[in-house]
Amino acid sequence: MISNQMKKLYLCRHGKTAWNLERRIQGLTDIELNHEGRTQANKLAKFLKKQINGPVKLLSSPLMRATQTASPIAEALDTTPEVDDRLIEINTGEFTGCRLDDLQNDQRWQLHLKDPWHEGYGIGGESSESVHNRMMALLNELMQQNDDRDVILVSHASPIRHTIMALLDIPPAHLYHIVVHNASASLFEKREGFYKMVYLNANETIWSEP
Repeated sequence: MISNQMKKLYLCRHGKTAWNLERRIQGLTDIELNHEGRTQANKLAKFLKKQINGPVKLLSSPLMRATQTASPIAEALDTTPEVDDRLIEINTGEFTGCRLDDLQNDQRWQLHLKDPWHEGYGIGGESSESVHNRMMALLNELMQQNDDRDVILVSHASPIRHTIMALLDIPPAHLYHIVVHNASASLFEKREGFYKMVYLNANETIWSEP
């Protein structure tokens, strides 16, 4: 999985939406950023501009909440975002639109939380294995390209979790042990021949300006 290309990998989650505030499962529902989410996206762009000095490759999920987050990043870094369908959120099937607070006593949901790799998202949902495979296919493709630019991926909680797990060799059962905040950035950098976590889940509370 390691190549001589792509030295740094930034994993960024989209800013907040109305459904995030309501703690609703979004899945493939195409919801735009709310006012707070747009503010978060702008702060994320400013942070990344301070972090990155050279050219960068910016890829985004096709969903609005991701492309609207990628837009100010692209402007700040003077680049053009590319949409890659492999970065899309997991299809949450029959749980789409449900409030997390209403699922506390739902047996199917509790089984999913305990074993997300095997239980999945029920009827109509995408499997964890599918998300893992598409993210690994994307990473392998990026690492094999003759392109030494840093890479920013703007995506969603589930694809980012699976990428972090793969890079750190975390067992699948621990998927939900990883928290991914809205408009957060996690950086992995290649050192000594493999990718190391430099920071995880950095967000606006860390880089907010007075």
